[in-house]
Amino acid sequence: MSVRSIDLKNGAITLLVIACIFAAGALVGKYYFSKTDIKVIDRIVYTTVYKESAPTQYTPENFDKLLLWANSPINFKDRTEKNYLFVTAFDLNKENTARYEIGTKGNWKVYGVIAGLAAIAGGIAVYELKR
Repeated sequence: MSVRSIDLKNGAITLLVIACIFAAGALVGKYYFSKTDIKVIDRIVYTTVYKESAPTQYTPENFDKLLLWANSPINFKDRTEKNYLFVTAFDLNKENTARYEIGTKGNWKVYGVIAGLAAIAGGIAVYELKR
């Protein structure tokens, strides 16, 4: 074995170790330290659906029904499908649904800084081990 082949082998191993540590740092930065921002791209509000029409005659029973509808709390439920968020607001008599198209964007500066620091740490570790 010549001296030149040993140096080439050590250099390749060093670069491989630094690349692996860089990739590990990028993954740690992306999945552990980053926060993704959700932005609303489009919003569609559907028409209000009434479960029962309002009574036209004012009797004590109809008044109680109207009072119950007026005092019923508004509840919300949501669900997601692919990149859409559906939010439904409803009470005892009516409901309305809005569809939001959402997109996420990550902070690539955070990923890059953490990956760069990991590559530097890997380079220092390899240098110290080979010393």
